[in-house]
Amino acid sequence: MESLDYHPFEIRPVPWAAASGPLRGIRRAVFVAEQGIDEAIEFGDPEADRRARHWLATTETGEPVGCVRLLDERLGRLAVLPAQRRQGIGGALVRRAIRDALDQGLERLYLHAQSTAVGFYEALGFAVEGEEFREAGLAHRRMAYDLNRLRPARSVAPPAVDPESRVRQPLEGAPALTAKAVELVPTALRRVRILSTSLEPAVFDNDPVRDSLLALATSHPQAEVRLLIRDPRPLVQGSHRLVKLAQRLSSLVLLRRLAADSATPEDELLVTDGDGLLCWQAGRPPLGYAIRHAPRAARQLTETFDELWQQSREITELRTLSL
Repeated sequence: MESLDYHPFEIRPVPWAAASGPLRGIRRAVFVAEQGIDEAIEFGDPEADRRARHWLATTETGEPVGCVRLLDERLGRLAVLPAQRRQGIGGALVRRAIRDALDQGLERLYLHAQSTAVGFYEALGFAVEGEEFREAGLAHRRMAYDLNRLRPARSVAPPAVDPESRVRQPLEGAPALTAKAVELVPTALRRVRILSTSLEPAVFDNDPVRDSLLALATSHPQAEVRLLIRDPRPLVQGSHRLVKLAQRLSSLVLLRRLAADSATPEDELLVTDGDGLLCWQAGRPPLGYAIRHAPRAARQLTETFDELWQQSREITELRTLSL
């Protein structure tokens, strides 16, 4: 799990033609100046850089601090500026590349890891293949990642469902809603979707909810939390835990504004891709219900949520807040 204490940063895919300046600058600082690799070796294959997919990590002020690239199935050129290390940026870059490779349909990734970095890549799921060798004057090991192990096995039958988990459970009051949210989030496979007016603090702004969503978001390269908000104005002036989480993990916890006049199936809802759902209406006290296993209802809510998500827009005033 990534710590909340590291400096906020954003990771995004960038084309070489538009971002070669900062990408070159980071790699030159790390590989050429720091590690002593000949610049002719580091940048000796311009066609490879033009063909590769690149990701750039930047601070909240837009300062480039890290990068990685994927050339066909080979992951490489992972670099983080010295002053920005030990903040989770390198691991986040690799996870983002893995996630996008899965979306591309790739089955396998490999890389040539410097021998001193083998433990770092093993912690991310890569396995050593073969003996140590030298590349660009440094000791390396070939490592590989089987992406198919991240995909569900179609031949495995779904586990038996406890009849109690299909029962609709009435809930009353914010503490009951919070407790049920904390119970449901870990049952998600990869994604949690939350629709809310303003992320009601009495329900959402607490450590247990924040920590459960953080654990899910950092549990898997394809994990994601989507927060869809009707009215973000109350969130702009405050220090809501979920807003801070979205600002720190902007590629994993996504926060958007619901389009005006959008009809929604529930006032407030949380739905997981593990078929769990939690719905309630604002009030004093708020009243709602939860179902641990409701495949049809969860699927319908998910489809409606995703349609609303496509029509939503970024909340720029929250992205620019000082953390």
